[in-house]
Amino acid sequence: MADEQSPKAAIRRIVQRRIRVAAPEVKEQYCNYLTTQASAERVVLNFGFDPRRGPAPNDAQQAKLLHKVVLSPAMARRVKDTLVTLFQKRDAPRVRVTAKVVPAKKPNRSAHNG
Repeated sequence: MADEQSPKAAIRRIVQRRIRVAAPEVKEQYCNYLTTQASAERVVLNFGFDPRRGPAPNDAQQAKLLHKVVLSPAMARRVKDTLVTLFQKRDAPRVRVTAKVVPAKKPNRSAHNG
């Protein structure tokens, strides 16, 4: 039992790990097209560019597949969770939360006498 870690301790250990990333040949490409496939073993994300989605659609052109990303289901969940968190933080200043104020109830003193 001494070797087992609580889930919170394991998460802290993972979060604190630092990874150095080398990216000398990274190229940026704009993608406005996405298709997906999934099986029990993998999730496939196909990113591409569709010129017909621009301001002047041209039916003679077709979408061009630029990147095919294959992920394990666990990594796909991490990507999903990361994107959800990113958009929650990004959209937080724009979100209005309205709540009805409910006054606190006074404690019933007769129930506590005994």
